[in-house]
Amino acid sequence: MNGYQATRDDQGILTIHRVPIFVACSRGENDFDDAWITKAVQKAFQAASEGYHPPLHIRHHDAQSDVRAAGYFRVLGTDSIQFKGKLRTAIFADLVITDPTVQGEVLSRRLPYRSVEIFDVDNPAIDSLALLDHEAPYLELPMLMVSDVQDAGATMAQSVALTRVPSPWSGSGASREAAMVACFRRGHSAHVLFQHPNDMAPTPNPKQVQMACDEEKMADTYEEEKMMDEPKDDEQMQDGMMDVAAIVAAIEDGTISVADMDAIVAAVMARKAASEAPAEEVEEEVAAPAAAPGESMSRRRASSIEMARALGEVAALKARLEEREATDKRREDVTVALKRLEGRPLGSDLEQKLVAFHAKHGPKAFTAHVDAMVETFAAYSEDPRAAMFSNPVVPAVANRYLKDGVEAVDRAARFAREHAELVRGGHTRMSLDRYVELNMARN
Repeated sequence: MNGYQATRDDQGILTIHRVPIFVACSRGENDFDDAWITKAVQKAFQAASEGYHPPLHIRHHDAQSDVRAAGYFRVLGTDSIQFKGKLRTAIFADLVITDPTVQGEVLSRRLPYRSVEIFDVDNPAIDSLALLDHEAPYLELPMLMVSDVQDAGATMAQSVALTRVPSPWSGSGASREAAMVACFRRGHSAHVLFQHPNDMAPTPNPKQVQMACDEEKMADTYEEEKMMDEPKDDEQMQDGMMDVAAIVAAIEDGTISVADMDAIVAAVMARKAASEAPAEEVEEEVAAPAAAPGESMSRRRASSIEMARALGEVAALKARLEEREATDKRREDVTVALKRLEGRPLGSDLEQKLVAFHAKHGPKAFTAHVDAMVETFAAYSEDPRAAMFSNPVVPAVANRYLKDGVEAVDRAARFAREHAELVRGGHTRMSLDRYVELNMARN
């Protein structure tokens, strides 16, 4: 079985590279499709840009398991893998294991399985990742087997040995005091140095000449190997060449955000300005052969046309990305609003009205609009549970906002009741305190 590549830095932290941690699937009523995965990856990239990576731990967070911290993981993006006989979109990540004990367990193949933890399926995100020893995961991804570990600073083997040996040309064998010898080995080459006493007068000896030649030969061998190991210019250019098709694909699938698009456009414009300025200076300083009439102008015109075409494509892709993000945001906001307004007599075309209002006025105005509707209309339902909306008892979480006034307490109590309804319907796993905190901060 092929394993994953891993590296260990100079601080002993083990990183297992490019491990699939989640794949497009369905579980129960929840559909984790490509769109869900794209949003989860975008959220991970945003968190990483702010210095946050999700936790990595041993076993799941439940009442029966003994959970241990293992490190964290970095989401790299998405790619297609063969899963259950079909090509599906998977999320790849680097697993950074900071616990030395866990490193040993992983390298000895005692934690071969893994399973993600998702707190809220309606808010796409991979919140944490559990490494499992015997519990069968829901997704049967390739097992966590490490085939190779590269340690930092271990690319060139070096060693030094010191000893005393009889001098080969002293003529007296081991009966006299031996000279100090230092043997340096670097890669496949070796160097031997002899230290002679001051009162020793070595005589010419064929062995001495032969050993000096061997030393020069070993030094030449090292230089040749060093030159062979150095990458050629064309190899460096080939290794560093950007894959334009991959960049375009990343823009289309949403991996590259709008902010990244702005940075790309700025870099293209800066490159264009830098490439045009030196060309004019070189023409003034160096007397180049006379070009055919209009040849230089034609080249500049062709270059400008290509640059304009590239900028046009980038602008179009950026517009498509912004429109898709706006549509996704609108759909999420309308879904939450419909849950909040459920049971109120607002007409059968409420969803269409909400979509139109959001598209015309934007997310902030839409939030204020929905809040006003919730506060204006009382819940209208024959369900006995509706009585909880008129319960005069103020939840404990609402009392935290007494310093902000009576209206703040009422709003917090209303959000607490909404949370109870969402939990009862299975629409959220968010805690009560977090739900109230987010809604109070938003209003």
